[in-house]
Formats: sequence, structure tokens, C-alpha cells
Amino acid sequence: MDTIKKRILLNDLASFGYPLLEQSGTEDPATTLSELIKTGDIRLLEGFPIVLTTCLQNKELSSRFDLDILEKQLPSATLRKRFRLLLAVTLYLLALIPESAQSKFKLASYLRGQEPGLSEKIAESFQKRVDINIGSIKLSPDRLIKTFTNYIVNSQIKKEESLARQLERERDQTLREALNQIFSIKQVDIIEKIIGGKPLTKTEREYYSRVIKHRLKAIANRDLQTLASNILAGK
Repeated sequence: MDTIKKRILLNDLASFGYPLLEQSGTEDPATTLSELIKTGDIRLLEGFPIVLTTCLQNKELSSRFDLDILEKQLPSATLRKRFRLLLAVTLYLLALIPESAQSKFKLASYLRGQEPGLSEKIAESFQKRVDINIGSIKLSPDRLIKTFTNYIVNSQIKKEESLARQLERERDQTLREALNQIFSIKQVDIIEKIIGGKPLTKTEREYYSRVIKHRLKAIANRDLQTLASNILAGK
């Protein structure tokens, strides 16, 4: 692979979850996957499962390439064999992430039709921690798992945590808005102290018992909640 093509490939990898460089290039999944298969660089080949997983898990990207067409466009039997081996590697690694059933089914179905038994052979190499021969190149199962975990598994965990935090913030905001519609600022402050486990002053305790507690009991009344829901629903 010449220098220009390699740089374009390195640039493209950032767009598909394997940012060895920061800028993007052609951003075409079929081209990027094809160039990855042709490379003799171990580190780049280790990124194939990451790029393929990113494409498979994204509907828009997945629609832009076809496994059968991609394999037929490869110029030699050696590269087509390498392609299937890398598909089998990706299939095994997909077990590390949730909600990948559709992607696994797609790869497993394709491999059964093209080279039955290959998936099982690759899975055995992972389980026994035996190097996987990609032609003249050997890939380490441990490095493949580590790289995939760093770029795919950890990335999904961070996204899920970020989404959870966002949802929690939205719930807190909605709750505060609801409290502000029902209670005064002073009353909200006392409620938040109670929720946070902070001690109330004697005056606050008395005010809570005399006013806030009765209002909270009314809000907690199920018949009142049902009535409110029916009215809001237009019943």
C-alpha cells in the first residue's frame, strides 16, 4: 500500500470508530473495509472488527455496503480468504457487546454460506488463545479482544452512562418544575433538605408538619392522582 492510500485509510478509520488519526477521508465503509483487508499492517488489521462493527450497528452505514459484493470485488483468493477470516473474528468479538444479535446473525449466515466451520475454528482459536493466521500475518486473540474492548465496548459503556446521566438530569429538571408549580420557594427548599437527608431547624420542622406534610399527603392520594389523570386525558 502506497503512502497516500495508507494515509487516506488512516484518516477514514476515525469515522468508523478506530481513530488512529483525527481527520476523516472518503468515509465510505466499503472502500475502508476493502483497504483494511489489503493492508499488511497488523495494527490496521486489528481495527477491522471495530470498523465492521461500527458499520453493522449503524443502519445508514450498513445500507452502504454488501458483504457478498465486497468479497467479490477483492482481487485475489488470498484476500477473499482473509476477508472471511476477519468476518469470523468480528463475529466472535460481537459477543462482547449487547444488542448485537442482528449483526451476529448477518455475519453467521454469510459465513455458513461461504465457508462452513470457519466461525467455529476462529472461536476455538480465541478460547485456546492461539494466534490467528491471516495469510502470512498472525493476529493475537488477546490483542484483538483488548483493542475491541477499548474502542467498542468501553465506548458503548460511556454512551450508556452519558445517556443515563442525561435522563437523570431531565427527570430532576421535570421534578423541580413540578415542585415549583405546587410549592413556594421556601417549601421547595425544605423538601429538598428532607430528600438530601439534611437536618431541619425547629421552625422548618414545625412548618413542614403544619403545611407541607398535608399538601404532600394530598398529592399522594391515589384517587386524586386518578382524577387528575382523567381530567388531563379529557375523560
